[in-house]
Amino acid sequence: MIKAFIQAAAIMAIALCAAMTTWWIVGPPERSCDPSLIEKGQICLQSIPSDREIVWIDARSRSEWERDGLPGSILWNMKASEDANAMEAEAINRIFTTPYVVIYCNDEGCGTSKKIAKRIRDLDMGAEIYVLHGGWQALLSGGKIPQH
Repeated sequence: MIKAFIQAAAIMAIALCAAMTTWWIVGPPERSCDPSLIEKGQICLQSIPSDREIVWIDARSRSEWERDGLPGSILWNMKASEDANAMEAEAINRIFTTPYVVIYCNDEGCGTSKKIAKRIRDLDMGAEIYVLHGGWQALLSGGKIPQH
């Protein structure tokens, strides 16, 4: 039993060293986004028009938004400790004048941005509403967020 554990630990250590070496030599994995493969209502960072004014909504926690949110973004999350009505009202005011919305959270697995997108769509304001595929990580790797 102990011998099997030691062998498994050795294999894991070798695999970890190989992965770290590959990361160091080649770099992080390419996190590309193929518009034809993402869910309806999502958008790739490279597909966002550069000539449009955009309402960016950060669906992460307040502390994350304050620390490294996209400049000019507004906060709207589902935290019980937040004033959801005030966040929604601010977003609605911005959407009336800028009807192109992109919502992001930490990564593509975060469901908060999808819930907020649904809420905005339910308000039927005539805006184009998208969830950023890859979330904040896509903004970071795309150079939109300064790395600390």
